[in-house]
Amino acid sequence: FVPKATANKYKKASTWKDFGHILEMTDTVTAKGLKYVLNETDLSAYLLTQADQSKTQVSIPRSVGHQGKSYSVKGITPFAFANTTIKELTIPSSVNYVGEGTFYCYQGPIEKIMFHSKTPPTVPDAADRVKEGYFDMMFDEYKYEVVTLYVPSGSKAMYKADNFWGKFSHIVEDPSLDEESIPGDVDANGLVNMVDVTVIIDYILNKNPSSFEFSNADVNKDGVINMIDVTGIIDIILGR
Repeated sequence: FVPKATANKYKKASTWKDFGHILEMTDTVTAKGLKYVLNETDLSAYLLTQADQSKTQVSIPRSVGHQGKSYSVKGITPFAFANTTIKELTIPSSVNYVGEGTFYCYQGPIEKIMFHSKTPPTVPDAADRVKEGYFDMMFDEYKYEVVTLYVPSGSKAMYKADNFWGKFSHIVEDPSLDEESIPGDVDANGLVNMVDVTVIIDYILNKNPSSFEFSNADVNKDGVINMIDVTGIIDIILGR
């Protein structure tokens, strides 16, 4: 990650040009115990670290809000969960990249990693480095035997065939992962923004909006759509 408006300079510099991912860092935001780095160019977000390490169950959202904009969470940066104590991790379908060392020196009894994507996220191939005598920076070997991966229906074969995720002995298809709720995405377009606030208010006023996803609108999961949910969506947009 490099400062705003400097990516082209880094891509041309002899020291840095060979890096496969050079992204401009616009800002950072912390939401619900997770810290993200933001890229203004394509409105993407990358999980940087677990800011609140007291949590043992972590669910990464598909998007995070900051200053009125919605950023799609596309990746997990290297060493994001190093030395944490999580037991369960849920990864959204928007994430297509998991950085090297994500679970390096992992201290806790992680039991489950749950995926909403039928396509396995890309993980850097460390096979050549391991052959040269370096260690696997993702997991200790025994943890491939004790951690269970839960994947959407019909995707087990793809995960088994993947160079990294295929190392896990236990991969289970879970139909509940086929559907992915996005809190606040009232119009179900994959983003959370002020349009969703307008749509939910129209619903409350009985104006029957043409596109309305109840499960996404019910932010506090009490089975009722009201102004508490409107406030919750605004908090999501503002990254609170």
